[in-house]
Amino acid sequence: MRLRLQHSCQFGSGDRICYHGVTDIFREPKPAAGFYRSQCDPDEEIVLVPAFHWAAGDENVGFSKALVSSNCDHLKFYINDKLVGEADPDRTQFPHLKYPLFSTAPSRDREVGWGDLRIDGFIQGNKVISRSFSGKGVDQKFALLADDTKLVADGADTTRVVLRVTDEFDAIRPFANDASVLN
Repeated sequence: MRLRLQHSCQFGSGDRICYHGVTDIFREPKPAAGFYRSQCDPDEEIVLVPAFHWAAGDENVGFSKALVSSNCDHLKFYINDKLVGEADPDRTQFPHLKYPLFSTAPSRDREVGWGDLRIDGFIQGNKVISRSFSGKGVDQKFALLADDTKLVADGADTTRVVLRVTDEFDAIRPFANDASVLN
């Protein structure tokens, strides 16, 4: 009797689904999408997208650098409204990019503790964007969003509908799994 070993291609999680890329299986943007968006001119769109998720209880094992994709020229980081850090584009690590990523070490300030994160983006000294992320780690909102608000009733028109769970600042909660958010 001869045994035949079959090699099966396993993608990361072992379920034969490839999870890398800029969008998830439902075409929702992942942090990598923020990188590509950030390479446009700020006159077209001002972009500020962290390449990490902010939630209480998340382990910071191996989290020594926080990367943020933005086409701003300066960022300020606040926890509980206290300034905990500032960063300029990391032109040393990303010299080939028109709008380099921002790379900064997470704050270890015990006086500030854990809390809501706010990142303000500046261009030529003017604040042009601000994004906030809840430090609670709690699913707060449930949103139903259609790609199109009008359809042509010709039998061939379709749209995508996204169900999204967010924190109180409308930041997507990527690991939401609690049915209580629907109550």
